[in-house]
Amino acid sequence: MSLSEKFKQFVDAGEFAHLRQFQALEDDVKIAIYQKLLFQAGEDRERNAKAAARQAVIEQHPVIQDKSNAEKALDTINEDFDNLSPEVRQEILIERQRYNVAKANAIYQEYLQQKVLEKVVTARKRDTREPILQDNLLFDPQGRLVYELTLSEEEQDEVLKKMEEAVGRPNVAVRRVGIDLKDALKDTLGGRTPTDTTLCSIDLSGEGSDVHMKLRDSFLAKYGPQPLPSHQRASQVASFEETYAHMCLMAGTCERRSITFGTDKRTISKDAWQDIRHKAAQKLQTEVAKVYKEAVKNATDRKTGVVDVEKLNKSLAKARTELAAAAKKAVIEEVVAYLKEQKVDPLKEQKLGRDEILKYMQQLSSSLDKHKFTAHTATGYDYFYTSNYLQQGMLISGTQQTAHEKPEFLPGKRAEDQAAYRRVAYTYRDKNGELQPTSAMSARIPSPALIFHEVVGKDGQLRSMTDKEIRGDLVKKYGFLHDQMRAMRGGKDGPVVEHLFTSFHSGAFDSVPLIGDRNNRQRASALYMMQAMHEFNARYYDRVKELQAQFDAYTKDGPMMMDDGEWQREYNRLHDELEAAKEQLQQQEPTNNFLYVQNIGTNRHTRDLGYQVDRSFLDVTGSVELDDITLSTEMAMLHALQENSVLSPEIKQQVADINKAVLQAYNAFLTKDPKDREKYFAASDEGLALIYDIRNFKKQLAKDLSQKNEETEDLPTLASNALARMIATNQHWDSRYGQLAQTLSMYIEYASTGGCKSGNERNQDVMLRFALLKSIDERVQHGGRAKLKAHEEAIYSQLTQYANGNSADPDKLREAIAVGVSKCNLHGGAAAISREDQGGAAKVASFSWIQDIKSDFLRSATQFFLGVVAIATLPFLAIPPWRKFVLSAFDTNNAADREMHLDATGASKTQAHKGQEKKTREAILDVLNEDPLFMKKDGKPITGKEKDLFEKGAMEKLAQKELKKAQKAQGKLKGEEVHVREEVRRDEPQHPGEDFGVGSPGVLRDGLRFTHAGSVEEPKKKPVVSTMGNLDSGVGVGVSSDPTSTSTDPSVVRRVI
Repeated sequence: MSLSEKFKQFVDAGEFAHLRQFQALEDDVKIAIYQKLLFQAGEDRERNAKAAARQAVIEQHPVIQDKSNAEKALDTINEDFDNLSPEVRQEILIERQRYNVAKANAIYQEYLQQKVLEKVVTARKRDTREPILQDNLLFDPQGRLVYELTLSEEEQDEVLKKMEEAVGRPNVAVRRVGIDLKDALKDTLGGRTPTDTTLCSIDLSGEGSDVHMKLRDSFLAKYGPQPLPSHQRASQVASFEETYAHMCLMAGTCERRSITFGTDKRTISKDAWQDIRHKAAQKLQTEVAKVYKEAVKNATDRKTGVVDVEKLNKSLAKARTELAAAAKKAVIEEVVAYLKEQKVDPLKEQKLGRDEILKYMQQLSSSLDKHKFTAHTATGYDYFYTSNYLQQGMLISGTQQTAHEKPEFLPGKRAEDQAAYRRVAYTYRDKNGELQPTSAMSARIPSPALIFHEVVGKDGQLRSMTDKEIRGDLVKKYGFLHDQMRAMRGGKDGPVVEHLFTSFHSGAFDSVPLIGDRNNRQRASALYMMQAMHEFNARYYDRVKELQAQFDAYTKDGPMMMDDGEWQREYNRLHDELEAAKEQLQQQEPTNNFLYVQNIGTNRHTRDLGYQVDRSFLDVTGSVELDDITLSTEMAMLHALQENSVLSPEIKQQVADINKAVLQAYNAFLTKDPKDREKYFAASDEGLALIYDIRNFKKQLAKDLSQKNEETEDLPTLASNALARMIATNQHWDSRYGQLAQTLSMYIEYASTGGCKSGNERNQDVMLRFALLKSIDERVQHGGRAKLKAHEEAIYSQLTQYANGNSADPDKLREAIAVGVSKCNLHGGAAAISREDQGGAAKVASFSWIQDIKSDFLRSATQFFLGVVAIATLPFLAIPPWRKFVLSAFDTNNAADREMHLDATGASKTQAHKGQEKKTREAILDVLNEDPLFMKKDGKPITGKEKDLFEKGAMEKLAQKELKKAQKAQGKLKGEEVHVREEVRRDEPQHPGEDFGVGSPGVLRDGLRFTHAGSVEEPKKKPVVSTMGNLDSGVGVGVSSDPTSTSTDPSVVRRVI
C-alpha cells in the first residue's frame, strides 16, 4: 500500500481510532504520516477559519469553526506526544520545524504577491471601482508581469509579524531598525535573509481579481493575443526577462564605475540610475514586442492557425543578440539624456555639453573590462515566480556574487553571498489562488573548488593556490553548506548530500585545449572536492589527533629551562583546547554529520561511473579516482533511500542494513591517523570491503524488486522504487541517465542542493525537472489525476512501468520527463538563476546525435573520425550548417535531452564573460554618433584621437601621463621629489575573487604595484600631486600638502605609484 493510501485510510478512520492506528505503524511511516498531517491540517484550518469568518458576517455573530478529520488526527497525536518513543518525538520536532519554515515561506510569498497587486494600482474609478494601473508596467511575452518590489521596513515588519503569529513565535513589539528585523526574518524563514527588493514574475494567465484581469488587458495591449495555451507558455523563450537581466547587468556595471562629471565631481545618483533603468526597460519592451509578434507570425501555420512552439523559440533565440544590443543602446541613450540635463556647475545655469559628455563616456568606456561585468550578478535581488498552470510559487534567494568569480571563503554573515548560494523555496497555489506551504526545498551552489584562483605569495606576486589551500577552502565551504542543509532539514542530524552535475573526464582530456576541458578542469575540480569531502568528514578526529600530538610533545620533557609559571600557562592552554576538541568529537560522533558528494554527470560528455572490479580487462577507463566518485555517489543515494524514500518494509530494512555497513566502514577510515589515511576512501581496505558489500546488496535488491507489481498515484512511492531499481541495476552509472538519476534523488530528499561548474546550465536542467515532479505531486494530492495533461500522465505511466520492472531500460522514463518539461516548463522559474547570474540565458542546448551512442569506445571513435574528416575538409568549415554539425559533436554545452528541442542560439554571446566590455564600447560609440552633439550638421563628430580614448585603459594611461607631466612641472617649481598617490575604492573587488570590505585580506592590483590592503605603504610627508576621486574615473589633478593624511572614508585605501 502506498503512503498516500495509508494516509487517507488513517485520516478517514475517525478520531477514536486515530491513536490506535498511529501506534500500530512503523516508526518511519509514523513520521511520514505526521508530516503530511501538518500540511493537510494547516490548509484545512486556514480554509475553515475563512469559512467561519464569512458565515459570522452573514449571521452577525461569531461562528464556531469546524475541524477537519486531518486536524482532529493531528490533535490526537500531539496530545499523546509524551507517550511516544524518544526517537519518534525527536523526528516529530524536526517535522514541526520544517513545517514552520515552509509555512513562513508561504506567507512571505503570498505577501509579495499581494503587495505587487496592491502597488501596481494608483487609484480606482469612483463609479465602477475599476483599478487604474501604473503607467509603463513591464511584461514578458510568456504572459507575465515583471515588477521590482521593494518592501519598506514597516512592510518587512508587518510580514514578519504575520509569519511569527502563524508559526507560534512570540512577536517583538520594538525592534532595532534594520538589524533585529533582518535577523528575525532570517531566523523565521529558516536561515535565508531576504533582499529588500524582489524581482517578481507574476503569471497573468487564468482568472483572478479585477487587478489581475486589468494587468492581463495591459499585457495584451503590448504583445497582442496569446497564441499558446496557458500550459505551454512557460516553454517559450522568456525574451523580455532574459534581456531585462542583460540590461540590468549592463546598467549596474556602469553605475558601479562611479564616473564623475561637473566641476564638483558628481556621480549619477542611485535614484537617477533607477530611473535610467526603467526608461531603458520601456524601450526594450517595445523592441521585444516587435520581435515576439514577428516570431509568432512566422511560427503560425496558415491553415490551422496553430503556433509551432519549436519554430517560435528558434526565432526568439536568434533575436537574443539583437535584443542584447538594443538593451545596451537603451541604457546608454538614457545616460546621455540624463547628462544633457545636468549643470556643469550646480550654482550656474550652463548644462553639460559635447566635451563633458564625451569625457564621461570615454572614462566609462575605458574603465570597462571583463571582470567589471562578471564581478556582480544582474540585480542581486531575490526572484519570485508564480505559475498558474503548475500551481506553484517559487522564491529564489539573491546573491551579489557570481558563480564565475567565487572568492576564497571567509565564514561570516556574508557566507551565502561568497558561495553564490541560492536557496529555492516552493509553494502550492490552491484553487483560490493563495500560496500554501509544501515540503519542497532545494538550493543551488556552483562547484566550490577554486581551480583557477590566484593569491598573493610572500614575494608580493600572484601565484596559483596550492592543493592544500584549495582543499582547506573547500572544507570551510562544506561547513557552511552542511549548516545550510541542516537548517533546510529542520535541524536533522546525519549526512547531507551535495549533487554535483559536472563531468568526469580523463586526465588527458582535462588538459587538452580547444576540444578538451582545459578551460573548465572539471576532473580536477571533482577530485579536489572528493579529497576535501574526506577531510571535512574527518575534521573532528583530525583535530583531536593534532592537539594530542602537540600536548604530548610539550609535556614529554617537562618545564626544563622555562619558567614554571609560563610552562604551566601553556600547558593549561593546550590541555583546555584538547579537552574541548574531545568533547566536540564526542558530541559529533554519534550524529554522523557528514557531507557526501553525489557526482553524476548530467550532460553525457563524461565517463560512465563504475568500479574497476566490474570492468572487463579491455576497459581501461577505470581508476581509483573514479572508484571513489562512484562509492561516494552510492553512499549518498543509499542514504537518501533510507531517509526519504517510500519503500516496502523488507526493502527498507535491506537499505538500513547496508547504510549501517557504510557508516561503520567510513568511520573506520576517517579515524585513521591523517598520515596513514589514504587520499581516497575507495583505495583503503575499508573502502574496498564496502564496495564488495554494496555489490552484493545490489544483487539481492535486484532480485527483490523484480517481484514488484504496484499501481499507485503516489509519485514519491513510484520515484523511490524507480531510483532503487536504477541502483540495483547500475543504470545510474550510465551517462545517458545521469540527469534522471540526479532528478529522482533530489526529488525524494528532505532538502536537496545541486550545482555544476557555474551552477547554471546543468543545474537549471535538473531543477526544471524537479519543479515539474513537485508540481504534479501537489496537484494530484489536492485533486487527483483527472486534470493532468497527456505528457504528465506519460510520466506516471513510465515511472510505474520502470519501477515495477516491466521496462528494463529507463530510457522511456527519461524521455517522458524530458518531453514533459519541454511541453510546460522549458523556460520556467529555474531559468532565472542563469540569466541573473550572468546576464544572459543558459547556453545549454539539446544533445547532438553522437551522444546517443551507448558505447564509450564507439562514441569516442565516431568523434575522432568526424574530427579527421573535418580537418581533411577544413575549407568547408566556413559553411555554417557543416560547421555547426561538426562542432555539435564536441560541444559540451549540448547537454539537454534531444526531446526538449532546446535552442541556445545567441545565449553565449549575451553572457557576462563573453566580451561584453567590447560590445558596450561599440554601443557607446553608436549612441554618440547618432546624437546631434556629435553629428556634423549640428555638432562635432568624434575624431580618431578622441575615439582612441574609448579603448580599455586609455583614459587611465592618459591620466598617468598628465600626472607625470604635472609631477615634472611641480618638481621643477618646488625643487623636490613629488609622490603620486591614487585612491582606490574598496567597496567592490578590484580583481576576481577579492573579498569586499575594510580590513579584508584582499589585494589591490593595478599592474603597477601589489600591496596588501592591510599594510598599505604610505609616503613621507611631502607636497604631492594626487588624483581627486577614484582611479577608474580618471578624473582631474590637484595638489595636496600632506599625503600622509588619511581619507575619512573607510572604504578608500591609498596606493603609492
